[in-house]
Amino acid sequence: MVILGGAVPAFAAVVSRLPVFVNKSLAIAGAAAIAIAVSCFDADMLYPFYWAAVPVIGATLIIVSGLIEPRNVVARALATRPMVWIGLVSYPWYLWHWPLISFVRTMNFGEQSFAEEIGAAALSLALAVLTYRFVELPVRRLRKKCEFRPAAVVALGTASCVLVASLGYLWSLRITPLMLPQLSGLGPPQVTGRDYPPVSHRGVLMGDSHALVIEQSFKDYAQRVGASLTSVFEVGCPPLRTAVKDGRGRPAARCDSFDTNAFQGAEFTIITVRWNFYLGLPQSDPFHRSFLMIDGQAKKDPYEILAAGLAATLSDAKRAGVRRVLVIAPLPEFPWYSPACVVKTIRVGSDTCSILREKVDVRRERTMTVLRQAVAPFENVRLIDPINLFCTETECRPNKGTELFFFDTSHLSSAGAERLYQGYERDFLWALTGKDAGNSVSKSPSR
Repeated sequence: MVILGGAVPAFAAVVSRLPVFVNKSLAIAGAAAIAIAVSCFDADMLYPFYWAAVPVIGATLIIVSGLIEPRNVVARALATRPMVWIGLVSYPWYLWHWPLISFVRTMNFGEQSFAEEIGAAALSLALAVLTYRFVELPVRRLRKKCEFRPAAVVALGTASCVLVASLGYLWSLRITPLMLPQLSGLGPPQVTGRDYPPVSHRGVLMGDSHALVIEQSFKDYAQRVGASLTSVFEVGCPPLRTAVKDGRGRPAARCDSFDTNAFQGAEFTIITVRWNFYLGLPQSDPFHRSFLMIDGQAKKDPYEILAAGLAATLSDAKRAGVRRVLVIAPLPEFPWYSPACVVKTIRVGSDTCSILREKVDVRRERTMTVLRQAVAPFENVRLIDPINLFCTETECRPNKGTELFFFDTSHLSSAGAERLYQGYERDFLWALTGKDAGNSVSKSPSR
């Protein structure tokens, strides 16, 4: 970008020898490049990346064309009084808008509010006008009257930066912790530390990142009853023999390389996946675009792919000698990171974390139907639905007071993993040891 700015004089010398219509075309192309960047680039755009050069090239073309022919249509538009006025305050506006909008997002714990951010932009414009009037202009006049030593200016600027950085560091280190409520449930799982019985059962915990986050907790639960649990997971991939496209429509690496050898020697398997994430549904939070399971090049219903893929995985498990399989149904998906949301709720005094149970049920309904149909033909395969552990009849919550059951929008915390295990302890004991204490009944811990 700096290179393009420095190349303006040389570029202008070349363009000045070209016909006038070329100059006018470059001005229009530059404006179009900036317009495309403003309208098409979003938070999902990779940065730094080549696309960042689009608005820079656009600005360069406008500058070059304006230097050569100030009467072109873009230059005349930028020379109008409103645009000139914005240009005068543009730099202080730039300096003010970033901290103010960042402050608004920090106060909202990452949640974006269009109205609040527009208000922050308007406030930054007002502050920019005041800065231009009472800081920039007086400093310009002062520079004409007084001579400043470069060394003194550099020293003063450096001291100011160090002072601001030090104050910010001390604030975050000493003051911020006093303002935050103490949340529980996010720490590592509490391992019993006692002598475990000899291992007499071996199995596999299988899935995507949902398996990863409960791995340590469930390994401990398994050891308590004389079982050994091996983890087999791939973040962002279901344990199915199917290809997956990520939120940008690109093939997700390694998702089509599910290894059936993982079942070898396993007596039991526990499968936990963020099932709805791979069905191309509207994203449940602003941070992660949904993935999509695909069947080669054919356009096929992802629910059909899920049904066939899970049936194939269960068949592979049975052929490998797996005796018991426990499949965990979808957990509720929340629209915001749970720790930030709970802290905000406590601070503001109003509930911003819960989500309507009806909305969760609608999103899960067809998935649950597919999962039930997929497991039904297989002997000793159970499906448990933990939704009632985290939801009442009317709402779903990621927490109980200051205890968090989710550490982000969908992944269980250590407290959430314990709640899941205790709620379906009979089923987990059946999976881990083969001892069946009765039908699958959730204890539904009190909320």
